Amino acid sequence: MALAAGALAGAGEHTVNDLQFLAGHWTGGQGADQLEEIWSAPANGSMIGMYREMREGKTTFYEFLSIEQEASGPVMRMKHFKANLIGLEEKDESVIFDLQSFTGGVALFVSRNKLKPVSLSYQRTGASELLGVLVHERDGKTNREEFHYRLTH
Repeated sequence: MALAAGALAGAGEHTVNDLQFLAGHWTGGQGADQLEEIWSAPANGSMIGMYREMREGKTTFYEFLSIEQEASGPVMRMKHFKANLIGLEEKDESVIFDLQSFTGGVALFVSRNKLKPVSLSYQRTGASELLGVLVHERDGKTNREEFHYRLTH
């Protein structure tokens, strides 16, 4: 899979409204971590989201996310925080992902940061199931993490 955010194959044909399938309160687990991801319904060209990891009764990590309509198509921005909202990016910085493709029910977002290629995809795998797949490089190796969620409400 090419991770560079070059030509956005078909992404300009899509709008934030196409990502309605993300809306809801999703929960899951990964090893000892409990996961929660919440997405608002699309409204006025945007969606907002929150991701939280918890372990042993404590919150360990947060992400705050937005998806906004731009001329090239939907763009996702996220900011990362440790517990107590200790930010990991600089004040005016965020991680930016462009919707590279939306085919076969899979929305594939690719990071604009070419030094640390990352992709994040979402796919509704059932009426109440969502699969998130994060692909990133660390220490010269490509890592793939799957996040399996169930719709809680």
